[in-house]
This record gives sequence, structure tokens and C-alpha cells, in this order.
Amino acid sequence: MAGSRQKRGLDQGRSWGFTGNDLPLGVDMLYRTRNKYPWLDMQTIYPFTEDGVACAVADAMAMKTVKSTIVPWPELVG
Repeated sequence: MAGSRQKRGLDQGRSWGFTGNDLPLGVDMLYRTRNKYPWLDMQTIYPFTEDGVACAVADAMAMKTVKSTIVPWPELVG
């Protein structure tokens, strides 16, 4: 229709499987169990570069990782 416009936006508070309400609960659970489970050992860290993202996605799709984690500064989690 002439003159009609649809507003589009980006919802930054959600993930494919979680709502904004679930995220604080998940972070709290990770904090409470940080010494019980080897969370960092279950992740494969990838840099936030074009090659890093491509490798993370390819490895995840090939099920080569438990969790492919893309971070802007890998030294923060190492």
C-alpha cells in the first residue's frame, strides 16, 4: 500500500531458545555451580573475526564442540 510503513526492530534481549527472563536465571545458575562443573573446559573459544565465526559455526554444525563460544577478546576467558 502506498504510504504505509512497517516498523522493524532488533530484539537484543533474546536468544533462539531463551527469553529475556531466562537469561538472569541462567547466569545465576552458572555462578552458583562454577566450582561444580568445568564450564570453561566444555567450551571451545573462537575469536570474533570472520574466520573465527566461520570456524565456530562449521565446528558446531559438525558437532566437533560441546559449545562453540565466540568472544571479542579470548584472553578474557583464558
